[in-house]
Amino acid sequence: ELKGNVSWDYTVADMLESSAYVDDTNPLYITMGNPGLRPESDLYSNLAYNMMFMKGQQMLTINVGYNRTFDPTTRLSAYNAQTGAYISTTTNVADNDRWNFNLEYDRSLGELFRLNNSMRYTHARTHGMETMTYDGNAPLLSQLSGDIYCQTNNELHERLDVSFENKAWEVRAFGSVTYSDLTYSIPSLSGQNLWNYSAGIVGDYKLAHWTFHLAGTLYGSRGYLSDMMNRDRFALDANITWKMLKGKGQLTLSAKDIL
Repeated sequence: ELKGNVSWDYTVADMLESSAYVDDTNPLYITMGNPGLRPESDLYSNLAYNMMFMKGQQMLTINVGYNRTFDPTTRLSAYNAQTGAYISTTTNVADNDRWNFNLEYDRSLGELFRLNNSMRYTHARTHGMETMTYDGNAPLLSQLSGDIYCQTNNELHERLDVSFENKAWEVRAFGSVTYSDLTYSIPSLSGQNLWNYSAGIVGDYKLAHWTFHLAGTLYGSRGYLSDMMNRDRFALDANITWKMLKGKGQLTLSAKDIL
């Protein structure tokens, strides 16, 4: 089965941001409107192909998407190193775009087990503006300028789930990893190679009107500029649910991040 869709969104510029105003209530952070601000518009497109196989209850899904934002807006700021004051306005930059490629495979492994594998590749480009500096009097709107830079993100994501289910138990083991390659078009911003990963087990046990839930997950990150981000962390969550009023209501007691 092949499906596709295309849509277009048009966003009118904010009335205040596109008016000729100056807000200097806080002299250390002055904001200005931009009468030349253009409206944003977004193009969304997607094409998906699904295949099903009776043997093993298999399903394969391939998805390709492309999004583009025309005249995206960002903040343009100027900084005075002597006074610590900022001047900020909204302006348009070059178009942003994103490609998405998704592949998902799902099948049964006998009567009680099931496997699901999901892969995704994303190529995205976004634009922003560097903060300019000034001395002396605050610049006029026409004098505000900054170098436009492009951030390119190539991201690869993989997730694998194996689940078990019978009348009393529902158990799922999973693992996922995401790699992001961030690069910038200007030398003042350094690129990054980021890793984010997780693995864990989630289980539910049903006994009469009671459901006991336990989830243990290991989270990890590498490649970030802050050492606080480059670490592993284990989280254990639990809850007990009691169904009452003939299934029309329930009472749940939860404990988050027990360890």
